[in-house]
Amino acid sequence: KVMLYTLRLKAEALESRHLNKTLRLSDLTQALSTLQSCDTLIDNIRYGSSNENDKLELGASANDVYEGGVRIAQALSEMTLQGPAYRETAFYFAEKSKSAVLQESIAEAEAKSFAGIPPDVLETENQLKASAALLTQKLAQKPPATEEAALREQLLTTNQQYQTLVKRMEKEFPDYFNLKFNKVTPTTRDIQKQLHEGQIVVSYFIAEKGSRIYSFVLTRSKFTVYNSILPPDFERLIKGFTNGIYFMATDVFAESSAALSRLLLRGVPKAKEITF
Repeated sequence: KVMLYTLRLKAEALESRHLNKTLRLSDLTQALSTLQSCDTLIDNIRYGSSNENDKLELGASANDVYEGGVRIAQALSEMTLQGPAYRETAFYFAEKSKSAVLQESIAEAEAKSFAGIPPDVLETENQLKASAALLTQKLAQKPPATEEAALREQLLTTNQQYQTLVKRMEKEFPDYFNLKFNKVTPTTRDIQKQLHEGQIVVSYFIAEKGSRIYSFVLTRSKFTVYNSILPPDFERLIKGFTNGIYFMATDVFAESSAALSRLLLRGVPKAKEITF
């Protein structure tokens, strides 16, 4: 957790130095690289912990990392010739922010439903995760130096045993391993391959701290990102839209839907008129 906090501050410092002092692209690229390291570290913390409270607590830090990743990657896409690659990175961070906790929980439940996994293997996995969580908790209580050294040695051994077990599962139970441990976020190309002509996918990311909303618009042959200011009355507009439908309040619906359409349908081609 200390390392994650430190890396987040490093990324913030690099971004701030770019904006307020140097205007060097290298500062932004280093900041983005640092956030990518944060992303890897977040996965390691989340999937290596058996404590659900720890995973939820991790969410706040993770949200800052993902929002920073979207913001910096999108900025670099507009400032360099590597626009498509950086837009892809922005999309990755946006989708990762939505899927991380939910995906891990679903994978945990679904993975254990696979037949053919010996109970002793699952039990060993649970025991190792529980042991690692307990040792980490004891270390957090700042024990005497000699006890701390012994705890750290035990934690290192436990983590190594867990990694060995993971490699074994990868080899012997590939279906289980792929569902539980392979956290591959679909790329824009993966999505575009599933689209037919005339179909479109729009994915949104709301950056609460920056008060921005990013729209990722994908067609079969094109991928565009739109960065808009998030209106201060966004929640009111959403409620007005839904209440206008539910209570058949035409005026409220017309006002809110018009405002939301300008924001949420930015860059979305208008459907062709169909005549019968």
